[in-house]
Amino acid sequence: MDTTTQLEIASQAYWDKRNAANPQDIWSSTSPYLHALFGRKSLKAGLVKESELVPGGSAIREYFETGPTNCGPFGPKSEFATEEVTIVDSASFDWGGANASYSIGLAEKRANFGAGKIVDLGLRKIENGRKSIQHAMAIMVYLSRANCQAYVAANWTNQDTDLSAAFDGAQAMFGINTESAHPHAALANTVTYGGVSESVVSTWKPNFDIEAHKISDDFLMTAEAAANPSGDPDETPDYYFMDTVLLRSMRSQLFNLMRLPPPQNEYMAKVGYKTVVWNGAALVYDPYIVKALTTSAGSAANAKMFLFGINSRFLSLRTHPEFAFKRIPWEHKAMSGGNKEVGGIIYQGAITTRHRTAAGCCYSNVSPAD
Repeated sequence: MDTTTQLEIASQAYWDKRNAANPQDIWSSTSPYLHALFGRKSLKAGLVKESELVPGGSAIREYFETGPTNCGPFGPKSEFATEEVTIVDSASFDWGGANASYSIGLAEKRANFGAGKIVDLGLRKIENGRKSIQHAMAIMVYLSRANCQAYVAANWTNQDTDLSAAFDGAQAMFGINTESAHPHAALANTVTYGGVSESVVSTWKPNFDIEAHKISDDFLMTAEAAANPSGDPDETPDYYFMDTVLLRSMRSQLFNLMRLPPPQNEYMAKVGYKTVVWNGAALVYDPYIVKALTTSAGSAANAKMFLFGINSRFLSLRTHPEFAFKRIPWEHKAMSGGNKEVGGIIYQGAITTRHRTAAGCCYSNVSPAD
């Protein structure tokens, strides 16, 4: 005979339903890099406009001004120079994407129906699909197309390994290749980003350093200056992403300054990211750096030596208006062993910039302070 009281039965049923309906996520992490690229603006603000597309819509075009026209002193014998000078160029960024699929079988549907239903499994799987896409994108935004292709083949099953399926992320912007030489790749001025290389436009160059550095106030001042060739305050990085070991080292050095009010990027801390503020910029732990940069040619130890600075004023994640986390309706699939319903979510976009030099900086050989 069951000795459980009415109150215990009712309470347990309430507790089970309340907790099972919101199962604890123990696998995914939020991505501060994605947060910085999307920012606090709505998704609509990042949608690509027709005027920004190359003919046919196969890529996104970003225009930039490359230098001055003919100019000089003016006096009694002056004449206007008539040579034509090209002052405007453009970069072209190809689409990349991510997807997530989910399915419900007959047995699952039957077990989660009516009074026996504790979890709204369909809704839970859709929400899991959204997080799964963010998880994939959080890794992809650090990789180049080629390295993302290698990552897909090594880590994700039944996924598209076509080169055009991935974003050109941080590795492409900074011209590094951790698959062939991890983590210190030689940087040639022929490395292109957005279809433009430094050998064509001298001011379209990445800020990349392979020298050994200890994380410190002096080092961060050097990194800030390197990413700001014009001296304009708006061209300094507003976010620096690193492994938790580097952040912990920097936090201990800044201990006496922790009571100073953060002048700029306090929002990153408010939304729950592990961060400290240095000179107005957020120093942030990103768990996806090690996941993305630990490759077959490298190691987790090497991946922890990376520090990425980005300027969210010049770097953004643009979204195709027709593929902005579009949900594909559930579709019935008759299969041997039972019936299934399958659905999914798709996203297409590109990481773009109009100012590669000021868009960020990358240091691949940074270690904690002694």
